[in-house]
Amino acid sequence: MNMDESAVAQRPARSHGSALIVTLLGSVMLSLVAIHYSPILDRDGMLYIHVAELIGDGRLDQALALFDWPFYSAFMAVLEAVLPVSMLHVAYGVSVVSAALASWMLVLLLHRLTPEKSIWWAVLTALSFAAFNEYRPDALRDWPAWFFMLLSIWLYLRYSRSRAWSWAICFFLAVFMGALFRLETGIILVPLFLLSLFERGYRWRERLRLFVVPIVIGVLGVGVLLGDSGGLSQRLWGYLNTINPALIHEGFLRSGEALADAVLNQYSKDYGAQVLLFGLLILIPIKLLHYLLAMMLPAILARRYGPLRFDGELRVYGALALTWLAVVVVFLWRHYYLSTRYLVPLMVCLLPFLYVGMTRLTEHQVRGWVWGLLIFLILLQGLSGAISTRGPEKLAIRQAGEWARKNLPGDERVYINNGQVNFYSGRPYFRGHSDKIRPPEQVDSRWQVLLTDRDEEAAIKSKLEQRYRLIQRFDSEGSDLVLVFEKRAQ
Repeated sequence: MNMDESAVAQRPARSHGSALIVTLLGSVMLSLVAIHYSPILDRDGMLYIHVAELIGDGRLDQALALFDWPFYSAFMAVLEAVLPVSMLHVAYGVSVVSAALASWMLVLLLHRLTPEKSIWWAVLTALSFAAFNEYRPDALRDWPAWFFMLLSIWLYLRYSRSRAWSWAICFFLAVFMGALFRLETGIILVPLFLLSLFERGYRWRERLRLFVVPIVIGVLGVGVLLGDSGGLSQRLWGYLNTINPALIHEGFLRSGEALADAVLNQYSKDYGAQVLLFGLLILIPIKLLHYLLAMMLPAILARRYGPLRFDGELRVYGALALTWLAVVVVFLWRHYYLSTRYLVPLMVCLLPFLYVGMTRLTEHQVRGWVWGLLIFLILLQGLSGAISTRGPEKLAIRQAGEWARKNLPGDERVYINNGQVNFYSGRPYFRGHSDKIRPPEQVDSRWQVLLTDRDEEAAIKSKLEQRYRLIQRFDSEGSDLVLVFEKRAQ
C-alpha cells in the first residue's frame, strides 16, 4: 500500500470517531432540549419511579402488584442507592444516556450498509429520526430496550462474519438485557434464528452456537414461569392469550357487533367486524407516513434509477420488520389501540431501506436546491418531534404539585384527584382509574387539589362553594387547570 492509499484508509477511522462523538453529544443536546419543552414527566415514567421507590424501600410485593415486569424500576432503585441524586434525576439520566447509545448504535448499523459513503449521512439520519425524538423527554424503559435491540442486531451481523463464540455469547446477553427491560424485545430471536437456518454458508454447529444458549435458557425459564403462580407466570399467560387466534376472533365478533349497533346502519350491520378490522389496520400506514415521510422522499426519488436490491444485511432488516409488523398487528387486534411507541422497532427496521435509498440518490446528479429541500424536510421532521409546542400547557400540573409539597401536609387531610399532581407533591403516582378518585362533593378532607377541565371549573366551584373556599388556581393556558380548595371554618 502506498502513502496515498494509506491516507485514504486512515481517513475513515478518524472521521468515524468524530462522527460518533457528534452523535452522542447531539443526542444528549436533543434530549435536554426535549425535556426543557416538556416540563412534566410522562405517566409511565412516574409509575416506574413509584415502583422503584417501593423496591428501594423493600416493598417488593407492592411493587409487583403495580407492575409485574419491574427490572427497569429495580435498575433505577440500585442507581438511586449509589448516586447522590434523586430518583427523578436518575430516571431522566437513564433516558438521556440510553437515547444517546441507541442513536450511536443506529449510526453504526446504517453506516455498515454503505461503508463507501460518508458516515455523516448516517449521523444526519439517526439524529433526525422523528420516532426517537418524540420520546426523548420520556423516562421510558423502552430506551434501554431499544438500545439493546440495536446492539443485538449489530452483534448478530458481526457473528455472521466471524462465527466466533464470543460474538454469539455477546449476542445472547444483549437480547437478554433488552428483554429484561421489555420482554417483547426477545421476539427478534425468531426471525434471526430462521434466517440462520436458511442462510447459505452456515454449518449446524455455527447455528447451534448462536442460539443454543437462548433456547436452553428460554425453555428452562418457561418451565419455571409455568410452575410459578405469581405475577411473572400471569404475564406469560397474558402474552400467550394475546396471540390466541380463538380469543382474537371472539373479541372481534363481539366488538364488531357493538360497533354495528352503535354506528352502522341496518344494511351494514353484518360487516361490523370487517369494518373494525380494516379500520384498525389503517392506523399502521398512517403512523409510518407521519414519522418516516421525510426519509421516504429521497428513497422514492432514487427508485427512478432502478429498484433496491433486497440482499445482504437488508434481508436481516426485512425479516425483523415483518416480524415486528406481525407483533403490532396482533397487539392492535387484541387491544384496539396502538401507541406510536410500539411502532418504533418497526420503524427502526424500515429505516435502513430508506437510508440506502437516500445514499443511492447521492450517486446521481441532483439539483442543489432539491437536496437542500430534502435535507431541510428531514431535519424539520426530526427536530419538530423533539420540541413539544404544547408541553408548557401542562406546567400547571407540576406547579400545583410543588406548591402542595411546600404548603400542605403529606397526610389524608389533603385530597388530590390526579396521579401526576400527586407525584409532584411528593406522594406516589396512581393511575387514573384508581379508587382514590372520588367526586369532590363526596370528599371530607381539609384541602382538595383538583385537576379539572377548563370548561368544568365553574361547575366545581359551584359544588364546593358552601363548604370550601378557593385558595390557589394554577393555569398554564392549556385545556386543564388545577384548583386548590380549603374547607371553611365551621
